[in-house]
Amino acid sequence: GAAPGSGKTTLAASFAQARASKLLWYQVDAADADPAALFHFLREAALGAGLSRAAKLPLLPAEGAVDLSVFAAQYFRCLYSLLPAGALFVLDDFQAAEGDSFAFVVRAAFEQLPDGVSVIALSHTDPPPAFARQIANRTIAVVDAQALAFTRAESDELVRGRLAADEPTLAELHDRSSGWAAGLVLMLEHMCR
Repeated sequence: GAAPGSGKTTLAASFAQARASKLLWYQVDAADADPAALFHFLREAALGAGLSRAAKLPLLPAEGAVDLSVFAAQYFRCLYSLLPAGALFVLDDFQAAEGDSFAFVVRAAFEQLPDGVSVIALSHTDPPPAFARQIANRTIAVVDAQALAFTRAESDELVRGRLAADEPTLAELHDRSSGWAAGLVLMLEHMCR
């Protein structure tokens, strides 16, 4: 996990633009702690991303009417079958939905992931304990917050792309932002007014 403003969303969007043949971006919120809501809104997101066959994705039956692990596995296999090779599925604000049910369903999403499709989960917090096995087996990679911070050279490149700056200004901007992309951009916008 990384703090707000560390550049997670920008990094994922840039990655998607450069590499993904298809992008399915899902904005997680607190309602997604309810599996029925999560499956419903994932379906809506897939339809919004132009995956017309997503209308056939099933909705979770009433509680107790189905085994959640079986349903989740089938749902994600079906969802992924709609995506072309090279597709990217982004779960943004992963930390917004808390609880065992959400972690259980998303773990099923990771377990069903086919070759050729990638998932990025953007979060302000570290993955919950439910993902310990996938992290240990390296089927999930956790990118440390510090890895998202710009180096001084990267920071300088961003600044120079927007304004002419001398060495002391470059150093101050990098130090004040601690290399965080959002901080740099906000300071640059303020300076360019």
